[in-house]
Amino acid sequence: VMEKYRAALEARDAKAIQALVSPKFRDDSGTPDDPADDLTASNLEAHLQALFQKVQNPKVDFNVRRVEFHEDEDIALAIYYWNASWRMPGLNARPQSDSELEQMVFQKVNGEWKIVSGI
Repeated sequence: VMEKYRAALEARDAKAIQALVSPKFRDDSGTPDDPADDLTASNLEAHLQALFQKVQNPKVDFNVRRVEFHEDEDIALAIYYWNASWRMPGLNARPQSDSELEQMVFQKVNGEWKIVSGI
């Protein structure tokens, strides 16, 4: 699932990412006290489409550090480090980059692992 997500990011394919998330998907965008910028399964695709129109040449690498399975709950957690680079000509002429340690949470939905949070 993480490789499909990485490939969809590089392809700027919002529909492919939408297909990877659970109906319970939620991300607070790093601002837990401000629900105005929260992403959910219902608004994720539109958000990504708008973002991908501004971004050029995204490159993403994941280094998965640990995966935990909680089979009794059909949940998995992946601790991963990501490195990304991209261009946003409307914002800055120079290439941009970022990296961070994250946790992605998955849940089985109809027998398939789906992303619940952490993108």
